[in-house]
Amino acid sequence: MKELLLDYIDNNSGSNSYEELLKIFKNNLTELLKNNTIHFKDDFRLGGELLEIRVKLLFEDIGYDIFNGREKLEDFVIKPKDNSIPQKPLVIEVKSGKSPSIGRSDLRQLDDWVFDLSGEEKARKEGLKSAPSLIFGVSGSNTHHPTPHKGLIIYNGSINTAFNNRDKHRIGGNEIEFAEKRDFCIMTFESLINAVTKVNTQQVSSEDFWKDIHNTRGELQYS
Repeated sequence: MKELLLDYIDNNSGSNSYEELLKIFKNNLTELLKNNTIHFKDDFRLGGELLEIRVKLLFEDIGYDIFNGREKLEDFVIKPKDNSIPQKPLVIEVKSGKSPSIGRSDLRQLDDWVFDLSGEEKARKEGLKSAPSLIFGVSGSNTHHPTPHKGLIIYNGSINTAFNNRDKHRIGGNEIEFAEKRDFCIMTFESLINAVTKVNTQQVSSEDFWKDIHNTRGELQYS
């Protein structure tokens, strides 16, 4: 391996910084994962960067273009397909931990990213624009943000505990309440895997999965 790296450095002038080589190495490993040349360890054990890569590949597997978020901020953003309803991008945070439930601090972090990307600061300074609406058959107006985004958090916990040995109800009530108030969708990593399996086996369409995420305030479960 050392000789291969030295050959690469010799043949690619300027590519001898640790950071650059590490980035190239990781990109190549990801391509090998896509081709099933190499594989992850057990899904229930995944955390950190490996979990993020796995989540990204799962969304790509069902046809979504998923982009890395801003540096040191949100993990990913998925822009809607042309035919997706609603036409609202997803802001995704991927977390793992020993606790069965996502933490309130993780949800607050997602709230910050959605706040930024949805243009809420601008909306608060300049005032929200009005948009026509029809509620219960009565014409009126609704306020909306310049670039509304939907928050989605994927959580793998309790990490290192097999999925079938985990508690059935894993997300705490306070966290569910927070998500409902912020219009966030929470999915366990296991639920995401099940959802992607259903899409790939045509039990659920990718369009309906997209709608399910956007229509969920709180936890979205797929079994």
